[in-house]
Amino acid sequence: MEEQKDIQKREYEIGYLAKEENDRQEIMKLLSGYRAVILNEGKTSKINLSYPIKKEKSAYFGFIWFSLEPEFIKELTEKIKLNGKILRFLIITPPVQLRDKKIALRAREIIKPPKIKKQPSLEGEQIKIQKEETPAVIDNELLEKKLEEILK
Repeated sequence: MEEQKDIQKREYEIGYLAKEENDRQEIMKLLSGYRAVILNEGKTSKINLSYPIKKEKSAYFGFIWFSLEPEFIKELTEKIKLNGKILRFLIITPPVQLRDKKIALRAREIIKPPKIKKQPSLEGEQIKIQKEETPAVIDNELLEKKLEEILK
């Protein structure tokens, strides 16, 4: 029976703004009350808000990926709304392909070597780093002459 319940669970992500750093524990308690499985928990970081929310000028942003049975999402949402420590939150279902792609892209960025272009030379291939070419400086007098020619 437990396997059947796990199959029915879907993955969700909740992003939230909390008054204090430890207020994420409020969300964790609610999730554990519904027997949600925590898949990933992002670091909580302090941010300055663009506009005050419930008279707060700064908040702690964080996110949690979890799996839960879909029928409990509405109840969970209502309980989080009633919690005064959570300023704002959003629960979404992240697309699996997108999530896996983001993880793969982050891994590539970490391992990615710098771009070096190879150019053939007479003695064989040598590695040369191309510099950006700066445009030639045009004198004002030449520019005025060209403009006069064009206007004639």
